[in-house]
Amino acid sequence: MPLSVTTLAVACLVLLAAGYLAFFLLERSPKMAPVIKDVWPVLHVETLIVGTVALCFWLGGWVLAMALTLHALRVGFEAASVTARRGLALPPLALPLALLPLAL
Repeated sequence: MPLSVTTLAVACLVLLAAGYLAFFLLERSPKMAPVIKDVWPVLHVETLIVGTVALCFWLGGWVLAMALTLHALRVGFEAASVTARRGLALPPLALPLALLPLAL
């Protein structure tokens, strides 16, 4: 089977469904139930993240370009805020590297 964006999106959905099934089954164990109960919210957040990324790749085009641009800007912001909190100067190439996806 050729590897396509649709195949990867479906694979992501199948793996998420397997994760939900595993959590559902593990929650039935009295020993694991408290742990799984604490981890359910993490799985829901991961589902939102993976679903959004898979959808952006599946739609492609300008949707994917905007998503990658927003991601690059967020990563640049986080890098700048971490270095500022530590009192460090940003490396000279930080801004150009953060803006690189815009050039592509």
